[in-house]
Formats: sequence, C-alpha cells, structure tokens
Amino acid sequence: MLDWDQADFIEHLEVIPEEIESEYHGPFSIFRVEKEGINLELTVFPHEEDVSFRLFRMAEKEPIFEYYMMSCESAKYEKRKDGSEVLTFNNQADMQISLSVKPDINIRINEYF
Repeated sequence: MLDWDQADFIEHLEVIPEEIESEYHGPFSIFRVEKEGINLELTVFPHEEDVSFRLFRMAEKEPIFEYYMMSCESAKYEKRKDGSEVLTFNNQADMQISLSVKPDINIRINEYF
C-alpha cells in the first residue's frame, strides 16, 4: 500500500479529488489542476502503489506528457527551505518524481543509479 496522506495532496494542489471505485484497481483518486492553459491530471492508485501524471493543453484530449510510476512506495508533501512546496514520489527503482503547482505546474523526474 502506498504511504501517502491525501490531505497533504489536497492542501498542496488546492483541489478535491474525484474518488473512483474499481474492481481492478481498487479505490483511486484523480486530482485535476489547471494553471496557465495547462491541465494536470494526477491519478493515485494507493493499493497498487502506482501514480499517473498527465499534462494536457486546454481543450485538447490527448496528453502532451504522460508518465506512469509503478511501485511507488511513498508520496510526501515537502516544504523546502527556499519556500517552495513539492510533492515527492519515490519508488523501489531509485527514482524520484517531484511535482509542484505553485506558481506553475512543474514535474521533475530523477533517476539514481
């Protein structure tokens, strides 16, 4: 089970997620954030430990960016010393994804080998 606090996501993303029940995935949450003509769709599958990141231009149906992180062990809210706020996602393969939405949507993928 993914180690995360949904309240931290709500606070940082400033949106209430859509909650979906699925036989295949179990319950999961979809967060949708709109900033400067870009839509972020962040889907968290806590029982499967997977997270999906998708970016869209306004009014477009196909994503301009899509990334699926499997085996995500933890997702944490972090307020950094410089005042920035990020959600960090870590998996078993030494990968970290940092997501911020203030002031703009920013996704950074880091792999550590």
